[in-house]
Amino acid sequence: MAKLDRWRKASLAGLATVGLAFLGYTGLQMGSAQAAAPKVKPRVWVEGAVNTPKVVTLPIDSTVRDAIEACGGTLTGADLESIDLTAKVSDGMRIKVAGFDDVGARSELIRPTQMATLSGSGKTENDRKDAPAPGSISINQGTKEELMQLPRVGEVMAQRIIDYRNANGGFKTIEELNNVKGIGDKTLEKIRPFVRL
Repeated sequence: MAKLDRWRKASLAGLATVGLAFLGYTGLQMGSAQAAAPKVKPRVWVEGAVNTPKVVTLPIDSTVRDAIEACGGTLTGADLESIDLTAKVSDGMRIKVAGFDDVGARSELIRPTQMATLSGSGKTENDRKDAPAPGSISINQGTKEELMQLPRVGEVMAQRIIDYRNANGGFKTIEELNNVKGIGDKTLEKIRPFVRL
């Protein structure tokens, strides 16, 4: 009986040693894989009141200010008070810079982890003011909310588009948007891909 107990103890000790060795080896492999993983240059979507809204790839440890400068800087009247320009950017981040025509809107930083439900509203970040599909918004029939999905079009600008449309019997060409107060050549070029008559 004593031999059997010794054999069991030896077997258990051997199994424990193999198990600990396996766990240690696995941990080392995982640790070295994590340590060997290179840092990714962050890709950041900058939109709103900047000269060239676009997705930019930045050096590691870049800031919000670097991302905005990579887009040619801001337009006159851009809201930079609401965001931390020294904050480090992360891959997948969105930077929304509000402009003078975005009444009541504030600039904001949206990190990838914020793509889940926002403010308990039941809407996700993807439900918010993302760029609409090409040619999807009718300037002659679009609602205020639909028009507000366009780049550089806030509540005030959307209402101006509707007021112009109503006063002039609708738009005959997309270029006629230049006649709406606050829409110049640059803004027209930003919204042109997303609109139709």
